[in-house]
Amino acid sequence: MLIDLNIEGQRVLLVGAGREASRKALGLLQQGADIVVVSENFEDSFSEWERQGQMRLVCKTVSDGGIVKDHQPLYLVMALTDDRELNRAIVDEAKKSARFVYSVDDPEYSDFSHPSIVETRPPIRMAISTSGQSPLVARHLRERAEAIIDILIRDEDYLQIQLQAKMREAVKSILPTAELRKSFLTQILLDPDIGERLKEDQYEQAEALALQRLKSFQG
Repeated sequence: MLIDLNIEGQRVLLVGAGREASRKALGLLQQGADIVVVSENFEDSFSEWERQGQMRLVCKTVSDGGIVKDHQPLYLVMALTDDRELNRAIVDEAKKSARFVYSVDDPEYSDFSHPSIVETRPPIRMAISTSGQSPLVARHLRERAEAIIDILIRDEDYLQIQLQAKMREAVKSILPTAELRKSFLTQILLDPDIGERLKEDQYEQAEALALQRLKSFQG
């Protein structure tokens, strides 16, 4: 089951700071996590992230899972070294306290597999997963998907997301049930007049129309 965890402000421990770890760290940064990275050596990107105040680096040789105890409380622990047995020892210790654990290229020892993220404009996030069976194929499929993503997702789609978020807040105090709220938001999504204004980059006019529709909405 693919899920999108809300990890904003949550403490995440990364053990290992190689190329694979840098990819994982970038995704965590985009989600606003509180990141601590422990390693003997660091890829250059980590030093830049620390300089910008985006994470804390701890230069230390890790030989067992005891490192987890030094950074409590932890929401997520990711064992990202090139030593499979060390990664498993870190995960074993982390399972005693952290909410989620992950061991690189070791799905049997992880609470989740790490999908390959298709790069697009925020707030849209897309992921391709092979359920941990082949990260290489997932990355290959991601590269193919990125080549066509700009064709599939248009500028007006991003404006529609902005409008939907605005209207979700507006209807909370007006429409009493989730069913009614969903019905209204679907109407806004499919409204051709609103869609045309978004296509013409007229967001304020589209929002005004949506508010008019809300006043006359009967469910």
